[in-house]
Amino acid sequence: MSDRKWNVLAWTASIALFVLIGLAGLSKFMVSAGWNERFEGWGLPASLVLIVAAIELVGAVLLLIPKLAAWGGAALAVIMLGASATHLFNGEWVRVPYTLTLMALAIGVARFRHRRQRSQAT
Repeated sequence: MSDRKWNVLAWTASIALFVLIGLAGLSKFMVSAGWNERFEGWGLPASLVLIVAAIELVGAVLLLIPKLAAWGGAALAVIMLGASATHLFNGEWVRVPYTLTLMALAIGVARFRHRRQRSQAT
């Protein structure tokens, strides 16, 4: 596949992740969304909600900045790994494929942007 097609694919994945994870991050800042109760139900401290929300929002924004997209993708991949493990350990099997898909997309964007940045530096 040509570099141009990979770039289009990376941008498409970046925008999709920005919307999906960015909205999830925003919702975690709203007390009425019930995230504190969900986290506590999973055995996690409610104080973790704001940390996850901040990482989701910052990571999603970084995806839209090519020079920083690798960092954003890496941060989101770690968050999605945690989300996948949380759902897995709590028997929420139906949510695991979604979070793993988001993680795979984040890793793909991070790898592509990192490789592209390295090749442009040489």
